[in-house]
Amino acid sequence: MSNISIAILKQLSNEGGEKVAEITSAIDHAIAFFMFEQKLTVEKMAQLLGMTANTLRAKRSGERDWTWSEILHLSDLLGVTPNELAGIK
Repeated sequence: MSNISIAILKQLSNEGGEKVAEITSAIDHAIAFFMFEQKLTVEKMAQLLGMTANTLRAKRSGERDWTWSEILHLSDLLGVTPNELAGIK
């Protein structure tokens, strides 16, 4: 299960794509809020996540999928659970 990614969700059902878009949007909002609070640039946020700024931009926009390990790392950094990060209560 540790290798699961959002790409797998896309394959689960026709609704997968819609759910992925909702999750991607929730993650993007959480990142934007954290960056605003901490006064971080995209470059600094990407560095904290161990990726390039271009990769972070692509993941935030949904062009690239988040891996489960990235979700866990991001959740830890933001101080939320993966479900909270994804907008799931």
